[in-house]
Parts: sequence; C-alpha cells; structure tokens
Amino acid sequence: LVCGKYFQGRGPKSHAYFHALEENHHVFINMETQKVYVLPEGYEVTSKSLDDIKYVSDPRYTKQEVAEIDRRPRASLTIAGKEYVPGYVGMNNIKENDYLNVVVQALSHVAPLRNYFLLEDFSSSKSELVKRTSILFRKIWNPRAFKSHVSPHELLQEVALRSNKRFTLTRQSDPVDFLSWFLNNLHLGLGGSRTKPGSSIVQRFFQGKLKSE
Repeated sequence: LVCGKYFQGRGPKSHAYFHALEENHHVFINMETQKVYVLPEGYEVTSKSLDDIKYVSDPRYTKQEVAEIDRRPRASLTIAGKEYVPGYVGMNNIKENDYLNVVVQALSHVAPLRNYFLLEDFSSSKSELVKRTSILFRKIWNPRAFKSHVSPHELLQEVALRSNKRFTLTRQSDPVDFLSWFLNNLHLGLGGSRTKPGSSIVQRFFQGKLKSE
C-alpha cells in the first residue's frame, strides 16, 4: 500500500514476504478478498481506518448512486484536496497504451454499459477480462478516489494475455482495431453467443441492424 506494487502470495518464500523484508513495506491488501495483512509476521488487520483504502481498490455502488450519476454530476476531492469530477479522470499512459485508454474512456460513458458494469457482481465470473473491465469502470467513476487518475495496468495485462500480445502496453495499436476486438471478447466473456442475436448486453447495445430494400 506504499509503493503500489503487486506481488503473489504472503508465505515465507513469496515475493511479497521478501519485499516486506527488503523495502520495509509491511501492509498488503489481497485484491480479491480485500483482507489486509502485515508482513513478514502475516497477521490480518481489521481496523476501520482501512475502509477507505478498500473502497478505492474495489469501489461498489448502489442502484440509487448509479441512477444519480447523469442527473447531477458532482465534483469530488482527492486526498490532496484537488477537485475532480468522477468519470472525467485521467488514465495512466504507462508506455504506448493510449490507444486502449481512449477506447475504455469512451465505453465507460455509454450509460447502459457503464451502469451494468458498475452494478453487477462479477466476482464469480469465469472471464478475467470482464472482471478487470468492471473494476476499471468502477474506479473511473469513483467519487472517493485518492487521486484524479487511474491505472489501466490490470486490464492491460489481461488484454495482452487474451490477445496473444496483439495488444500490449509497449507497442502502439489502432484504437478502432482494439475496439472491435475488445467488444467481441467482452461479448463472449459475458456468455454471448457467436450465432444468437442479443445474447449479451454488449451485443444488445452495439449490434447494428441492416435494412435491405
């Protein structure tokens, strides 16, 4: 929680354990369970003072909060007192990933798609791409963020993996090409069919119609 680096495990032979010893960084949060541990000792911390950090790492919304997003956009404050508007935040350009950033920013403002990803619980979803898209959308619209920008790093990792490195953070790609790939794979990840029309929320909102005369 100090340097923002991700490690696996917390046992005596894990990377997190060695990082705690080498760098004196002792507080770690499990990104899946939201439990907080102190390493190298390995005990769990249950302090209420960590609730804000847990919310920032995995924001959750009520139906009422989502319904009010477009009715009255309101400014929020970062931990440093800087004003920002949820939904209109920067995304880190880690290296050459701006092509992905513009697509994610645009899709996060398609209201029906955004609301779906803000409200649905994808913790049991088999698709890692769907999970990470949902988390990033929720962070983009977070009214209690510590900073006025978010990192797409977790989503980028999964995109590179699923696309067999066709889309990576080290090589520039065409945003339109990525948009097509991204929507198709979200559609399949949400249980969509290759043949049945309207079989996922992505297809219902983005599938065009052809009128033949």
